[in-house]
Amino acid sequence: MEGMAQASPPVGEQVVFFPADALSAALRRMLVIGGLLLLMMTGFRAAFVLRYAHAEIWRDFLGDLPAAFGLGVLHDLRITLLFLLPLMLSLLWMRSATRERWERWIRRAWWWCFAGITGLITLLISDFVFYSYFQSHLSVLAYGFLEDDFAAVAAGAWKIYPIPLYALLIVLAGWLLARELRRAWNPLVLLGPQSPHHTAGETERQLNLQLTMHVVATVGLLSWSLSTTPQRLAGELPESSFVRQVPLNGIEELADAVWLRLTEEPMSVAERLAYSGHRDLALSDFAGFEVADDPARSTLELLPAQAMEPQPELKSPPHVVLVVMESFATHMLRWQREDFDLLGSLAPYWERGWRFDRFLPSDNGSAGSILSLATNLPYRPGTKQLSQSEHGHHYVPTAAARLFADQGYETRFLYGGPLNWRKIGDYLSLQGFEEVAGQTVILAETGLSAEKASTEWGVFDEYLYAAAARRLRDATKPQFLVLFTTTNHPPHELPADAELSYLSPPQNCWPGSRS
Repeated sequence: MEGMAQASPPVGEQVVFFPADALSAALRRMLVIGGLLLLMMTGFRAAFVLRYAHAEIWRDFLGDLPAAFGLGVLHDLRITLLFLLPLMLSLLWMRSATRERWERWIRRAWWWCFAGITGLITLLISDFVFYSYFQSHLSVLAYGFLEDDFAAVAAGAWKIYPIPLYALLIVLAGWLLARELRRAWNPLVLLGPQSPHHTAGETERQLNLQLTMHVVATVGLLSWSLSTTPQRLAGELPESSFVRQVPLNGIEELADAVWLRLTEEPMSVAERLAYSGHRDLALSDFAGFEVADDPARSTLELLPAQAMEPQPELKSPPHVVLVVMESFATHMLRWQREDFDLLGSLAPYWERGWRFDRFLPSDNGSAGSILSLATNLPYRPGTKQLSQSEHGHHYVPTAAARLFADQGYETRFLYGGPLNWRKIGDYLSLQGFEEVAGQTVILAETGLSAEKASTEWGVFDEYLYAAAARRLRDATKPQFLVLFTTTNHPPHELPADAELSYLSPPQNCWPGSRS
């Protein structure tokens, strides 16, 4: 720490120390650091737009980007003010401090800035990478990286991004940051005589003014974030999902995700609805008739069994195959056509099938969506997924597999990935699926190695579909078959021998286009 090592003057040299000068210099340093932080976060926002904006954004929404950036500066300013607030408040105790106390304060200010700015940069870069995967800023989906997707996400990131180069740049940026902060918080400069010299009264007024403005602005922006103003301003932005993502700050979005996780509730809302201790009443009110309570069984197990209504009367029950495709948004399928063929051999089914324009998934995530489809229970925001909740070991009478089994169907769930993902394998085995097969089983059936037949997320879809086709071909009873694919998950890898068709997207196919 070269800058810190020069804190004390040379032996025998007389140095005059003025606390007022040190205080004034520290205030100026914080203004400079705050300005640089705002520039840095604005730079990340500009890089975000340059990296992820489609050509249609520049064509249709160029005039809206300044307003989006302006709204983003308010978000960034809030982060900046909160970051510098502890340093500003600590100056209240430094107005008459000795040189030794000032030296300690400068060392601590250096470490605070170095650790804080490094953390901010790390979070902004993480948000940048997160968006490339999920097309949104940091959210509760980030917990999947920590819980059970770490290996897959890390391996995918290694393939997509030049990680060694990034690591080198981060080390270089850290070295440059440390060097510049040593210059900014150099004790010889801050504690030496300033020109012009500041009196105690002048510095006191400067501190009072700057601290008051800092606190008022911080409280004002925090209050602003809790009001409807940000939503109203965001509502004035155009109907473009991307433009509305521009003002958001990844640091704030992560803070929201952490808060949502910390405030997660148990699945039960009995206490809130005044049913606590009276489960029989809750069950009876739900069912519409009296339901006997059984203390040995969970609430979900006591739900009255449902039946298909109206009862199907089929001489030859058809196979029912439900395909849930990972990360397959349907907005692009509106422009499905011969020269923009996204479906390939599925196109005939798309053309003669029914499309529900107003269908919404139960959750903004794969796990919540597939579990809700399998159990016929909606996902309640602010709670854990069913398979990972306190009910993860319980059978649900509303499960789709049981409804089909009651009609003589064999029920199967085939997943291209590992069954320990979100504990989905164990959970769906409890819900009436006679077969629950994942990556290991499908690879064994193909006789291929994981290196040739899969990505980090699971087997290529063609092998999953082949496994389903074998079961349909060999079936002696009608099949209820649920498939959950993985190939379309980023980084969008395909088999080495895959033939890719040339796509010619129409100019108005991007979300939010005004064409």
